[in-house]
Amino acid sequence: MSPAPVLRETMLRGVHKEITLRAALLAITGAADDVLAFESDIVSEGFRTQVTLLRPAFKLADDLALAVALSAALNDDALVTADPRLPDREPYHGLLVRPGGATYLVPLRDLESGALGIDDDPATWTAWAG
Repeated sequence: MSPAPVLRETMLRGVHKEITLRAALLAITGAADDVLAFESDIVSEGFRTQVTLLRPAFKLADDLALAVALSAALNDDALVTADPRLPDREPYHGLLVRPGGATYLVPLRDLESGALGIDDDPATWTAWAG
C-alpha cells in the first residue's frame, strides 16, 4: 500500500471563486492546467475560503508556503493550522499570513457554525519568525 499524498491546505479570509483560485495556483505552482488538482470550499464565517492543493509537489514545502503564496497572489489574509516547527502535531494556534508577507502566531477560535476563526485583536498576535 502506497502512502497517502501529503496535501497542502490553507484558508483565506475572503470569498474566492474557483476560477480565481485556479489562476493563482497555476501561477504559483507552474503546473499545467490539466495537472493542477485542488479543492475549495466556501464557509459562512471566519476564514471563508478553504483550499486544499491535492498535488503538493509543485514548489511548496509546507502549508505555510501555500498560505504565503496565496496571500500575496490574492491580496488576502491566509491562515494555516499546521506549524512547520511541530510536524504531525496539533499546535492549538494558527499562523496568519498578511498580504504584505508579515506572519503571526494567532489564537484559534471555533465559531458557532463550525468554521475556524482567530482573535482579530492584533494585541493577541505574536510576530512569527519561523
